[in-house]
Formats: sequence, structure tokens, C-alpha cells
Amino acid sequence: MPNASRITALRAASLFLCLLGSHDAWATSSGRSIPEIAHQPWEQGLSLVNHLDMESVSNLSGGLAQGSTAAGLWKGALALHTGKADWWPGGLFLVEGLVANSGNPDGLYVGDVQGVSNLTTAYAHVTRLYKAYYRQTLAGCGKSMR
Repeated sequence: MPNASRITALRAASLFLCLLGSHDAWATSSGRSIPEIAHQPWEQGLSLVNHLDMESVSNLSGGLAQGSTAAGLWKGALALHTGKADWWPGGLFLVEGLVANSGNPDGLYVGDVQGVSNLTTAYAHVTRLYKAYYRQTLAGCGKSMR
């Protein structure tokens, strides 16, 4: 049965990518953005953080049609820590983007007004600059400005 093997493959891939994309600093965050604490600079002050959420939805009976689809949300951020790059202390350049790929389970298979996924979007594919900023910690103040 090709449909059953496809469903099994989608579920296995979703589980694998969920385990692969997990990160302790990300899991403790309550916001939708990647927290600054997740950025641990490598040499030259650069840090790269990636996070991936994936899910599969299968409608086995009822609804609009039988079938399976998947949705995913990737967030990535690149940061430059000026102190670690030997430029000046306390500076942070940060750029964060996101890519959402929606399988549209509500409109294709389920037909539910409530919605079965929080990863779906109105468009099949969305790519956005999520945020970009420079933060400078002032010496002696202990506070950061954005």
C-alpha cells in the first residue's frame, strides 16, 4: 500500500527532524524569536543558530479527502559579537530569518475551520527577514540598547 508507506515515512522524517532541531536554549524561550542566549560565538565572534519545526498531517477518513501532507518552519540567525571579533567590546549585530512551507492540510484534506496546524500559512511558501538589529552594551551601565 503506497499511501501507508508514505505516511510512515513522513512521520519518521518529522520525528527525526524534531529531535535533530531541538536545542535547550530554544526550548526554554517563551517567544517566537531565537533568544540571544542561544548564540554562542565561535572564533572571530560569529555564531549561527538554526531551528526547525516540522509536522505531518494525515486524514485517514472523513473530511474533504484522504491523504497526507507536511508543514515546516525554519528559523535561522547569524550574529557577530564585536568583542569576540576583537573590534570593540559589547556590540552585537544580529540578523534572523524564517522560512515557512505549508502543506495546507485544512484546505486539501481536513476541511476544518479551527485549523489542525499552527505552522500553516495562507501561502504555500513564505520567506521573510524576521529581525535585524545592532545592540551595544554600555560600559558600567549593565544595560543594552536596541
